[in-house]
Amino acid sequence: MGMADVDTSYGMRPAIAFGSMSAGEVIRHSRRLRTETRERSMLELYNAPQSTCSQKVRLTLAEKSLDFVEYKLKLFQNDQLKPEYLKLNPNGVVPTLVDAGVPIIDSSVIMEYLDEEYPTTRLSPCDAKERARMRAWLRCRPVSLLQRGGRAPFRAYDRG
Repeated sequence: MGMADVDTSYGMRPAIAFGSMSAGEVIRHSRRLRTETRERSMLELYNAPQSTCSQKVRLTLAEKSLDFVEYKLKLFQNDQLKPEYLKLNPNGVVPTLVDAGVPIIDSSVIMEYLDEEYPTTRLSPCDAKERARMRAWLRCRPVSLLQRGGRAPFRAYDRG
């Protein structure tokens, strides 16, 4: 399907003497270690470099400093329509994220999933109203806004 880039340089964790910690500190520490271990499981991203939806997910992965295996699909060669990819994403679009063998599709859904599943670096607002605004923005389709006579929210789309 394409090329895979893998970074397996995870580094070593320092040893901790639990004898000096309270029970609550031990529990918090073990939760943090479980989260770090979970974050170190290898994510797989099927995407296309030119796809803006793929770019959104790659930016999210970068902001959260998550390692992943990248499979670059060639859309003009219809890689997204091959049977092995359609098993992951029956819609035949990019991107698709696979976490622990489970495919997650739709860029906005993937971004929210990553923020909830890997909470070390939070990207979503804490306030529910602000999260609702964020979700509305994520689902905004500049082209459909232009078709209705509105202005696109991004300067790149606002040319002439």
